[in-house]
Amino acid sequence: MLNFPYEKEQHDSLGDHRQMTSKVIISSNGTIEVYTHTATAKAWEGFHGRVVVTLRDGDGNFVYQTKARQYGVDGVKLGKPSRNDSFIETIPSEKLSLISKCDIKHDRSKEELSINQLVEWARAIRDLIPENQPAGAPV
Repeated sequence: MLNFPYEKEQHDSLGDHRQMTSKVIISSNGTIEVYTHTATAKAWEGFHGRVVVTLRDGDGNFVYQTKARQYGVDGVKLGKPSRNDSFIETIPSEKLSLISKCDIKHDRSKEELSINQLVEWARAIRDLIPENQPAGAPV
C-alpha cells in the first residue's frame, strides 16, 4: 500500500524534441491530481501528447486507471510550444488500500479507444476463432 499523500513525477522524451512531464499526487481521501507539462522545441511542427495514470496492486494487477488526457502544442515559430494542464479524479475508496504502484504513461497517440471500438474488435476476433464458426464454414 502507498503512503499518503503519495507523489510521483515522471519526464519522458517522446522523440524529435517532444517532451511531457507529469506529477501525480494521490491523497488519502482518494483524490488523484495530475499536473502535466507538454512541450516541443521544433520550430515548425507541434504535436499532441497523451497522459494516463495506471494504479496497480502489489502483484501488478490493475486497480484503477485515469481517463487518458490529450494535450497539443504548436511549433516554436507557430504559436505556443508548451503548456501546463491539470486534472483531478477520485479513486473509489474500496480500491485505495489496494494500491501499491503508480505508472505514468506518456505517448503521442492521437486517439482514445472507445468502449464501442473495443467491443467491435472483440467481436471481430471472436468470429475468427474456429470454434465460433458456423458448421461447414471454411476455416
